[in-house]
Amino acid sequence: MNAKHTPGPWYFDADTGRVREHASDAVVAHLSDGEHVDPDIELFDAGARAKHGRLIAAAPELLVALTDLIAPWNEGRRFVDMDADEVLRLFHNARAALAKARGET
Repeated sequence: MNAKHTPGPWYFDADTGRVREHASDAVVAHLSDGEHVDPDIELFDAGARAKHGRLIAAAPELLVALTDLIAPWNEGRRFVDMDADEVLRLFHNARAALAKARGET
């Protein structure tokens, strides 16, 4: 896959409100705490901010998992015709990406 974004994995730092790339610690996104924002902009509370940060941080893994999951269909293959270990790996990766997005890992 030719990514047109900062490669993952990413993580959410709840203390700073920043989503960062693991390898370089580069900031990918910053979810404001409201201190330096136009007062007319409605902001999220800390719980919602953390949920959004986790979802953003999981984006690279979600993209890869979904791309890999639909690849067999794009190639004209069906899961029933595939090796069971390959199918399990695809679903394991999808579940792991979803767990990260939900904050379960």
